[in-house]
Amino acid sequence: MPSHWQVKRLKFVSTAVKTGGTPPADGEDYFDDEGINWYTPGDFNEALRLGKASKKVGREAVALGVVRSFPPGCVLLVGIGATLGKVGLAERECSANQQINIIAPDASVDARFLASFLSSCTTQIRLLSHASTLGIINQERTKQVSCVLPPLDEQRAIVRFLDAKTAEIDGLITKKQRLLELLAEQRSALITKAVTKGLNPNAPLKPSGFTWLGDVPVHWEVKRLDLLNDAYRPIMYGIVLPGPSVDDGVPIIKGGDVRPDRLTPVTLSKTTFEIDEAHARSRVRAGDIVYAIRGSYGDAEIVPAALMGANLTQDAARIAPIEDVSTTWLLYALKSEPTRQQLASRSLGATIKGVNIRDLKRAMLPVPPAQEQAAIGQHLATLDGWNERLRNAVELHIERLKEMRSTLITAAVTGQIDVRGWEPRKAAA
Repeated sequence: MPSHWQVKRLKFVSTAVKTGGTPPADGEDYFDDEGINWYTPGDFNEALRLGKASKKVGREAVALGVVRSFPPGCVLLVGIGATLGKVGLAERECSANQQINIIAPDASVDARFLASFLSSCTTQIRLLSHASTLGIINQERTKQVSCVLPPLDEQRAIVRFLDAKTAEIDGLITKKQRLLELLAEQRSALITKAVTKGLNPNAPLKPSGFTWLGDVPVHWEVKRLDLLNDAYRPIMYGIVLPGPSVDDGVPIIKGGDVRPDRLTPVTLSKTTFEIDEAHARSRVRAGDIVYAIRGSYGDAEIVPAALMGANLTQDAARIAPIEDVSTTWLLYALKSEPTRQQLASRSLGATIKGVNIRDLKRAMLPVPPAQEQAAIGQHLATLDGWNERLRNAVELHIERLKEMRSTLITAAVTGQIDVRGWEPRKAAA
């Protein structure tokens, strides 16, 4: 580090280091939409500056000593769990739960510089955490964090430099994230167009009889989903009480598992052979379709060969297409926006949305002839492959930009970049 910089422990450059707190279990009355921000680890972001918290506590709770209040300019540090070391700067009065340590810097330290520095020393923070499995850094250990500190005017110069440079990077990240949203919208539009109008733009159309579906090609039919399903293996959900996961058992597919990266024997939970045997009717075969019917319902995936004989829970349904129905086409038909809208209008539950099996069986789908189904399925699978490759490239670019942001902050707050005399570029006239 530069020779004129100093190294000091956090306890010597702060007026207080405290741990937050949570109202009692029966203390919902202490929360108040008009109160002060009460932060939890889930409220932290990449930008270090904390905005509105997911909850607020009333000033009465502070007055009664149920929770602590901290002034603007405090630095918040997550002290436990998967986000150990996450940092945020509170720009207004706030409170926090017991997973967070709150640091009030003294007059020798710029709070924004301290937040940036602490965000760069995750390794030191993890080394100071004293639990073997779940890392914990309490207020006493937080005080032992070693800080590299330039003079105050240089701290503020570093902050100005980082504000400008990270704003540029954050702007690029925002554009890339918007591109991901546009790719998702384009994918949805392409799927809907192909499964409701086909691949021939000149095909004559007829009214489908359903307002949410609109017109369909004249040679297509509109059928209930259960008429496309094997009558000997009806559409059904799985095990209501699968029990805790076991090491040696049968893989079970939950609603949240209906994603390509989750449908593998390695990632799925397992139920006992005895429980599976009692629910043999809901076992899946390779080529079946599993459909999430609880929570984020509407996700659908084809069962891979590796999960032949796996079972389901009550959050997922099995669809077994009959022989002359293209599985790939049916997968995309189930993922299309008209099908989602149709089932959303019948969804149940105030907090956890879901679709019952009866409504799923009665879902109406526009059905082309078998040869056209295969062509549509192949067309959409090809487009999906392109979309996924582009999405992966954009996501990789976002990760690289985040890494660049982190590296830049570390270099600036440890003196690897000399920002003395740096001035932001002036906008062109």
